[in-house]
This record gives sequence, structure tokens and C-alpha cells, in this order.
Amino acid sequence: MIDTKILPEGYVMNYEIDMKHNKKLIVWINIMSLVLLLPFIPFIIRFFSDVMNASMTKLYWLTLLVLGLFLMIIIHEAIHGLFFHVFTKSKVKYQFHGWAFSASAPGHYLSKWQYFVVGIAPAVILGTLFLVFCFASDIYLAGFAVTMLGMHFCSCIGDFYVIWKLMKYPKDAMVRDTGVGMEFYVREQ
Repeated sequence: MIDTKILPEGYVMNYEIDMKHNKKLIVWINIMSLVLLLPFIPFIIRFFSDVMNASMTKLYWLTLLVLGLFLMIIIHEAIHGLFFHVFTKSKVKYQFHGWAFSASAPGHYLSKWQYFVVGIAPAVILGTLFLVFCFASDIYLAGFAVTMLGMHFCSCIGDFYVIWKLMKYPKDAMVRDTGVGMEFYVREQ
């Protein structure tokens, strides 16, 4: 096993993403998050309409939705954390930044492939789970699942952005996660 705390010889930092101080990026990510939510809006409106027109289930489904959104954030970051741990064998750092939660393995360098897995895992795992329940025969459960899928999908925008950036790099690129950003390293020419 390679020591992920040591940047391999011959690598230099090529690009840095700072999701805490880059105000332009924060605004862009929030706008794109809303754009990703747009296709789900009719289904979410239908879910809320069905819940509000139901007699005994309003409080149950609304409580479940609030709880579900809270748990979704925790589980999303736990999935990132699980894969950080798998690749670094170190303790994962979880933080709240005032606008987002994060999981990171500060000081560790991951390969492009490893960082891709860390980044995409929550979208794939939770997205698949919510998608399965979208086909439930119970209209409330299906509506709940579509709402959760839409909210999760749009909350993955930061991950999607990083993956999009990462895909432009050669396969031997390295990434160091800082919790609120990441640094991309490439071999010196």
C-alpha cells in the first residue's frame, strides 16, 4: 500500500478549488443546483399537493421529509467518509462550514480514480436507493422518494463540479482534499 500522505516525486500543483472563499464559484454552484432541481419541481409539487389534500398523513409525511433531508446529508457525507477511509486507512474529518457539511482526509493525496470514486459514490448509492422507491405503488412513498431524489441530486452539484474538473486531468493526476476545496496535481513536464 502506498503512503497517501506523500505526494509522489515529480508532481506539481496545477489547480486549486476553494469552495469557501471563491464567492463566484459558490454563486455558480448554487445557481446550477437550482437548475438541477427544475426537472423534479412538478413531481415535488404533486407530492406536496397530495400530502396537503390527505386527511391523516400530512404531519407524518412532512415530518418524514424533514427527517429524511437531515439524514440524507449525514449519510451522503458518511459515504464520502467511508471511501476516504478505504483509500487512506486514516480517520476522516467531518466538518460543518456554515453553508455545507464535508468529509475529508486532509493531508492525503488520492489518485484520480480514487477521488472519482469518493466524489461519485453518494450520488450513485443514494440516487439508486431513492430511484428504486420512486416506483413504489404507494403514491406518498413514491412522491417522497422523488422529492428526496431531486433534493439529493441537486445537493450533489459540488461533487459533480469536482468530477467534471477531474475528468479533464490525465489518469495519473493526484488530488488532495482540504475539506472546503481540493488541489489537483500533475506530473511535471
